[in-house]
Amino acid sequence: MGDALAGRVVLVTGSSRGIGAEVAAKAAGEGATVAVHYHRAADGGSATLARVREAGANGETFAADLEHGDEAQALVEAVIDRFGRIDGLVNNAGITQPVRTLDISSENFDAIVDVNLRGNWLSNRVFASARDIVNHCCDAWNKLIDRPWTIMSIGLRDWAHGF
Repeated sequence: MGDALAGRVVLVTGSSRGIGAEVAAKAAGEGATVAVHYHRAADGGSATLARVREAGANGETFAADLEHGDEAQALVEAVIDRFGRIDGLVNNAGITQPVRTLDISSENFDAIVDVNLRGNWLSNRVFASARDIVNHCCDAWNKLIDRPWTIMSIGLRDWAHGF
């Protein structure tokens, strides 16, 4: 287990499967306490939480439908109530329709916009201000430059050379 996120609380939306589950597991592997969010897939949330705990990290699952602002706000409040704060947010939750744009109904379009844009709204609830976001980013950068081997290890990975 690494320690790049030791002592940090990270909320990963949409972490019951796919990319979100991988991000949650990786954050746990780096020492973060992970808030595992899911919408309907409680089993998936539990599976991700098991991976978090297998990595030796603390975590908990949280259910919320991010299409509804009150549930998004309640998610943030529940994570803060449980862990005392949120240090990092990964806005992974999102939906789409596997059809041509012209074939999406207005109801489905509204749901896509509500969920996919809700992440930005959720960010605004986690951070007090734009300055707070900049301060968190600067703090993360300062910690990263104090660990040049981390930057170097990323550059050595095969996938990093495809750009």
